[in-house]
Order: sequence, then C-alpha cells, then structure tokens
Amino acid sequence: MDRLTNMESFKEVALQGSFAGAARKLGVATSVVSKRISDLEAFLNVRLLHRTTRKVSLTSAGYDYLDRIGGMLDGIAEVEESMRNRTEKPFGAIKLAAPMSFGQKVLSPLLASFMVKWPDVTIDLSLSDRHVNIIEEGYDLTVRIAELTDSSLISRKLMPCPVVICAAPCWLDEFGRPEKPDDLIDRDCLIYTGANSRGWPLLIDGKVKWMKVAGRFSSDNGDMLAEMAINSGGLVHLPRFIVEDAVSDGRLEVVLPDYCTSSINAWALYPERRHQPARVRLLIEHLANELGAI
Repeated sequence: MDRLTNMESFKEVALQGSFAGAARKLGVATSVVSKRISDLEAFLNVRLLHRTTRKVSLTSAGYDYLDRIGGMLDGIAEVEESMRNRTEKPFGAIKLAAPMSFGQKVLSPLLASFMVKWPDVTIDLSLSDRHVNIIEEGYDLTVRIAELTDSSLISRKLMPCPVVICAAPCWLDEFGRPEKPDDLIDRDCLIYTGANSRGWPLLIDGKVKWMKVAGRFSSDNGDMLAEMAINSGGLVHLPRFIVEDAVSDGRLEVVLPDYCTSSINAWALYPERRHQPARVRLLIEHLANELGAI
C-alpha cells in the first residue's frame, strides 16, 4: 500500500466533498480513489468517511486525521516545490494587474528585462486604476499604490511613492499660490475618481488628514489629470513619478510640499499560497530588487 498516495487521496476527497471530484482533481478513476480510501481505513482500523449515494462527509475520526496530516502533506509538497525550483527554469503564464500610469512609466522596462532573462515565461498585463479582485478574477499578483489596510493578501513593498500637489506656474500666477491646506477649499482642484478616492491625504499637525476638495474636472487616470494641470486646469495631487518630468522642466510647480504625506508606497499583492509558482516568486523578487525596495 502506498500510504502517502492514500493520504493525499483522502485529503482531496475531504476538500472536494466527493470521490468523483477528488478523482477529477487527481486525474484517476473514481474507483481508484475509493479503493485507496478503503485501504487507508483498513490500515488505520477506523472509518474516516460517511458514505451515502449523494455525498461523502467526514467522521469525527476523519476530521481529526485530516487535521493531523494536512500540515504534513503541505510540508512535503513545499519541500518538493523548493527542490524543483532549484533545477527547473520557470515557465508558464503570469497574470498581472497594475495601475495605468505606473505600468506605463515604471513597470514596462522591468517586465521587458524579466522576460529577456526568463524566455519561457509569458506575462498577461492588465492596466487599470480599479482595484481588481485577485482571487475571483484569477490574477497571480497585482501592483497597488496605496496605504494598505488589513487584507488576506500577502504584500511586498516595491518602492515609495511620495505624492505632490502642483499646478502650472501661469495658473498659480493668476489664482494665487496656496500657503496652507485651507487655501485649497476655494481653488479649482482636479479630482481623481479611482479606487479609494476619499480626497487628498495631507500631513496636518503631524497627522494624516483627508481633505475634501472640489473642482470642475475629474478623471480616473493620473496621466489625464497631469495633462489637465499642465494646461492650466487647476491644482492636482498625484504621485511624484507621474509629474516628475513636468516638474523638472517647469511646466508644473509644486506647492504645499510640507503638507504632502510620504507614507504611500507601491506594493506587490498576491494570494496567500504556500506553493507559489517559481515564475511569480521570481517576478516579485525582480520588481522589488530593481525598484530598490527596503
């Protein structure tokens, strides 16, 4: 009797809730799974499953046995995956989501260099400022620029993304340069309508406070807002990497620098998987290393 195979079959029956489901998952006949469970019960001299014509359920002994072997089987699989990763080149597809501006301005050269290094890996990149549901939509990982809240996802810091408030110098000459946060209340601000658009987070009296601002133009894309600011559309609050070139060449001028928080970062988020594919792990390491994460 192959005891390990029988244990793995039992675990799969418990997870799938049926012999047929376990058989499909394992790629064997239903009769083979049934035989393995019978052999395991005979060896242990205990009934692990209640069987009816409609469903399979665990006995109390079955629950106890599953609890005891689950971690052990995961550990064996983790060791096997680790050893394979030492010798096998990564291959297969990575489904990745990222914000539009970050993907175009920051990620594109890094993804290109990654694919040169690992020619058997393909990447399916979706660029959108919305927060995708990684698990439900089948993504391997996503990049998110935010102050993270509690999540069931695993996070890896990629880089800091300081934000700035800026406007075209000619616009500031006409409407005045704000000197304190309250000066933003009666100014025409360009509004970001993407995920978590609660306002502008400003550092006031040592604490981050969200200030509601108003304006006549809004968009869910940072590049569009930057272009509107360059063309005298008003004040804009954006990550520095979006407006860096325009600030450097004088098309935009930064205001209220002492009130802009630096606590926003770019993160790689991915599901909590004990056996993460090597290709995904290597991409996360590549991005973190290239972006100088600490």
